[in-house]
Amino acid sequence: MLTFFVLAILLSPAESEAGDGRNTALQFGKTGSDYIKFDHDMTPFRDSLTICAWMKRVSTSSSFPVVFHYFASPSIWEILIGSEGDYLRVAADSTLDNSQDLFVSPVGEWFHSCVTWSVSTRTIQLYLNGKLVKSAQTWTGRELTTSGTLWFNRFGDTPSSSFIFGGQLFQFNMYSEVLSSETIKKMADGGLCFDLEDVSEERALRWEDILGKSREGSVTEVTTGCDIDYRKEFERLTEKYETLSKKLETCSAELEDAKSELEGSRRFENITQWDVLYTAPYYNKVLTVDLVEQLRSPWDSLRMFVGVNVSEKFVEHLRTHGLVGLPKAEIVH
Repeated sequence: MLTFFVLAILLSPAESEAGDGRNTALQFGKTGSDYIKFDHDMTPFRDSLTICAWMKRVSTSSSFPVVFHYFASPSIWEILIGSEGDYLRVAADSTLDNSQDLFVSPVGEWFHSCVTWSVSTRTIQLYLNGKLVKSAQTWTGRELTTSGTLWFNRFGDTPSSSFIFGGQLFQFNMYSEVLSSETIKKMADGGLCFDLEDVSEERALRWEDILGKSREGSVTEVTTGCDIDYRKEFERLTEKYETLSKKLETCSAELEDAKSELEGSRRFENITQWDVLYTAPYYNKVLTVDLVEQLRSPWDSLRMFVGVNVSEKFVEHLRTHGLVGLPKAEIVH
């Protein structure tokens, strides 16, 4: 009953629609004062990434409409993605710039765009509506600078209207790996309302995170008309709950084992060097020279009080009970 109550809360329309962003797009204004800006740790994307988003262009007077700009000093070109193909850069590489002829989606219609980039393969690729339309070898071959500022609908600190996107943006997500062409096609073919839970790859920067950032000027939420399948969502959350429950059971069992081992080790907290020497034969332990050196001082002290004969007999007693490989002289003398 409690499980059902928790899932019911998670599935409430207000929480799902406003919180997870699966039917919420952003409409950006057409001036340099309409933008989203925030700092973000880009370490996960240091040597590979995929950026995917749905975009809807509108008529603007912008010469170079910029959807997304990642500025990381000293490079102002760290990542730059436009809606018309004028600019397309990762790690300042301009190999895919001037791809205007590939962006043929009509104004006012949604289209899906993905960019992949990898240091190891020195490859940057552009996908439009699920199809690979351009691939090139990067000329920089360097890693991404990881500390910088993310801008949406603006070219950094430049307020010029020449760089304003002014359209709608939806499901802008970043992955810290190069997604396969099959996965990208699956997302695009699934349409605007495709459930990203149906792909296994984890998003390192999520659209939901971006929706939660502060906005400047005219940046408004608009609905995409994507209705959430609550039955499917219930099944997904139930499966997730069961998976986490199993992990919790495993962790609990491991914790109990660790506690048992800890309690067992505490029985030996007050054991002396003499305890080790005396019990070693019964556990088939072979005393090392290092351990003998540690025991030599108390052994000599014992000899002073009980005499050599007693210590010799003690050594013989240990030898009889399984102590091997340790000449008598190494202990007594």
